[in-house]
Amino acid sequence: MRITQVFLSVNDNSVYMEFAEPVVAQWHRVIPGVRVTLLWCDHCLPPHSWESIPGLDDVHVVVNVPDLVNIPTAITALWARYFFASLISAPGDVSIISDVDMFPLSRDYFVHQLESVPSDTYAHLHANVPAYGRIPSCYHVASAANFRAVLGLEKGSWTESMLKVWASRKHADGWFCDEDFATRQMQASRHTFYMPSRRHQFDRIDRDLNYDVEMLRLGAYYDLHAPRPYHEHAAKIQSILQAVPGETRPALGHDILAYRVL
Repeated sequence: MRITQVFLSVNDNSVYMEFAEPVVAQWHRVIPGVRVTLLWCDHCLPPHSWESIPGLDDVHVVVNVPDLVNIPTAITALWARYFFASLISAPGDVSIISDVDMFPLSRDYFVHQLESVPSDTYAHLHANVPAYGRIPSCYHVASAANFRAVLGLEKGSWTESMLKVWASRKHADGWFCDEDFATRQMQASRHTFYMPSRRHQFDRIDRDLNYDVEMLRLGAYYDLHAPRPYHEHAAKIQSILQAVPGETRPALGHDILAYRVL
């Protein structure tokens, strides 16, 4: 399995919009040749300047369900990644969904550990976080057909899908409804999943930017959950990105290549 396409999403919120260009660039550094699609979910059109973002293959304007049922555009943006990963693909594509403020750091994590995983597998690279209470949106990895099969998207339109997810929300504001819905669908599925164990050498740099410089240089961090807004932290974020090695290839233990059914 090799990731060929990345789906990101954003609404008309400047706090998130300014991450688009640097995050797209970082995906290309980690997975050379990957295609990046940005899903724009709002009532207005995306900025014209995004047409010239280096490495951005497409800005897909999503039909605004919020116009119909008053769903917040931020919630539309969350679910859009799953739905359009099941819809927009070329033969042989494997897609990953991510947050627009999440910088990938490790080629070992996003490329090499998947090399021995069959392409017809549904993978999740960060599922084993019991304290979180649900499977996070980052990082579902699958073909469009498997996104459809596992998440129950074989039938129905974008509007019908969004309404179903919104109706199943546990919180009044709808936050986490995408992850809760996807978690229930995965738990009900009889599909075989690839989920790396948490017992491995990779770790996350979170928004407090607390990390070990030497471990960063050794390639021990798989992503950076960036502090916001980007312009206030850009220098620090870019210094971290520049310190990340291109190739490290540490030995991946057998527990990482663990297949299991939820």
